[in-house]
Amino acid sequence: MLKTQTDLYNALVVLNKKKPYSQITVDEICKEASIRRPTFYNHFKDKDDFAKVALTKYFQDKLKTNYSLDNLNFKDYFYTLLETFLYQIDVEKKKENYLKENAQEHIVYVIFHKTIFTLLRDKCNQNNEYDLDDISKEILVRGYTGIFINIVVYFINDDSLTVDDIIDRMGDLAYKIYFNKK
Repeated sequence: MLKTQTDLYNALVVLNKKKPYSQITVDEICKEASIRRPTFYNHFKDKDDFAKVALTKYFQDKLKTNYSLDNLNFKDYFYTLLETFLYQIDVEKKKENYLKENAQEHIVYVIFHKTIFTLLRDKCNQNNEYDLDDISKEILVRGYTGIFINIVVYFINDDSLTVDDIIDRMGDLAYKIYFNKK
């Protein structure tokens, strides 16, 4: 199953460099991955479900490889996740223009949103450090997801800032807001 998912993910990346996500079909993904269509549907309900699973797994693997996440609190996990995404996006921005083109597509935005939401929700549920009820956890995760998505989309579309610039500015903002500094 892991090989199948990897082949499908790689096929999606190859195809996405040729045309926008919304124009890619399941048939094309399967053909590029040399996988039969029924095999695809044994694992995923549709293209969007596959993209969400692939993105979530990709970034979970990236995070586990680059960081020790077990003892991170929710806030530090958020910053680690954001930094990891930004660095990966930075690499992709320098290689290809397809990232900017696809960032404008509503469906890609939705899948990306669901991926981040899933990662943050899982972390919040893992160690409920703030002792929140379910509704409060939902509000917290949705708020952080919105912040995350807006920062990433801003970064994708603005070539003037580096990843470090964004992380530094976020730290400065957090300090100013927390300590009420001007």
